[in-house]
Amino acid sequence: MGRLRGEEVVEIASKLLEQGLFWEELLDVVDAANVTLESIRGPFEAGLARLKIRLRSPPEAAIFLAKQLARKIADPEISPYEGACRIWREFSDVEGVNGRLNGFVGLASEYDDATNDRLKQDYERDIVSEASRFLQS
Repeated sequence: MGRLRGEEVVEIASKLLEQGLFWEELLDVVDAANVTLESIRGPFEAGLARLKIRLRSPPEAAIFLAKQLARKIADPEISPYEGACRIWREFSDVEGVNGRLNGFVGLASEYDDATNDRLKQDYERDIVSEASRFLQS
């Protein structure tokens, strides 16, 4: 939830109401004035708990989202380098990830330093292999 802005949480709450889900805390979120994430966190999380929806911890969420990007690398929906850079930029500094994304960070960095296209192709192939390995972990 720490990656969402307050307005985004209000938008999610509004969509839940439109889908027929109703609880008092949800109305508190939608009707909140001067919306900040901190001002609506309590009611939003209470509503999720009422629906028996558990929020992932920051490291769990980072690994989950990094795996979605790894899937896009492996499929290939995005270039290996682009995917590795996004994983590096968006998730590698999340506390508790414990180096599980270091392969992507290292390979993207090596790609940046590559002096010719052959080396870049080798690093892209290695990134695809890393994505496959990561998806199996």
